[in-house]
Amino acid sequence: MSMQKQLPRWRRFLTLLGFMGSAAAASTMPADTTADLPSLYWDAYARYAGTVFQSYMDADTDVNVRFHQFLHQLAEGVGRPLETLTLRIWLDEQGNIVRLSAPNLGDAQADQDLTQILMSKPMPAAPPADMPMPLLLSLQLLQKV
Repeated sequence: MSMQKQLPRWRRFLTLLGFMGSAAAASTMPADTTADLPSLYWDAYARYAGTVFQSYMDADTDVNVRFHQFLHQLAEGVGRPLETLTLRIWLDEQGNIVRLSAPNLGDAQADQDLTQILMSKPMPAAPPADMPMPLLLSLQLLQKV
């Protein structure tokens, strides 16, 4: 069932109204806010990057299967809840990951698998020019069922 069907009718209306208000506010931006435009592009790219990296985490590969097995064991065996993982990612001008910083997961193989999953492919689109690095991204560590 889609998220939209789950929301009550009035909630969908308020959500739509909020989107319309945001669009109206963006279209009536004063001229002096053009200095903020680069940060809007950077924010949009960071959100895009989070979506891309989340899809890398969800891919059906041997490394991903092993990593998700680790997450399952972590949640079941150790009793530690699954967490949000905050990453620092440096990209070059073409979107290649040149450096990745992630917290230690407590398992050398899982740390290596996470690095391999995220660094296996470049970003499909290059970051905006002059975008400050690193990207700070939060990924949800979810068990596959």
